[in-house]
Amino acid sequence: MKRTPLLTLLPALVVLLTAGCKKDDNPASSVGGGIPTEFVGTWTPQAATVNGAPTPVATALEFVQGAVSARYVFNANGTFTYSELNGTGTVLYTNAGTFSVTGPAFAVSMTTENGQPVNPPLAINGTWVITGNQFVMTYTVGGTNLVITMTK
Repeated sequence: MKRTPLLTLLPALVVLLTAGCKKDDNPASSVGGGIPTEFVGTWTPQAATVNGAPTPVATALEFVQGAVSARYVFNANGTFTYSELNGTGTVLYTNAGTFSVTGPAFAVSMTTENGQPVNPPLAINGTWVITGNQFVMTYTVGGTNLVITMTK
């Protein structure tokens, strides 16, 4: 079943009403392809807003039935995976693709959904800011503004 783009991102995931943006001016803090080192890792959504209103993460990301949590994994090579999990940690849904980061902006291209190709790939652009272990992504999909706050 094809999901609406509202749930993912990225890649979300990942991006809307951020108060500030972080620019990576230090090449030593980047890994191959200009991906900031602080961007790389596994991030768990903790809070969300949709069009400025606080919204449960499961609603904002349109979790599949039975999912109780999600995670984004951003890799140094510019690939990502988004997964939704049930209470025992079993993955119920995934999407994956590529991403790039340029200063405070990111671009995501979702190329697979549950292992099947997405044709054409879904493109999402937004902004990001990381402070310590908190990652805020802001983006707009189909006229809907989302802000996803995640922790490492």
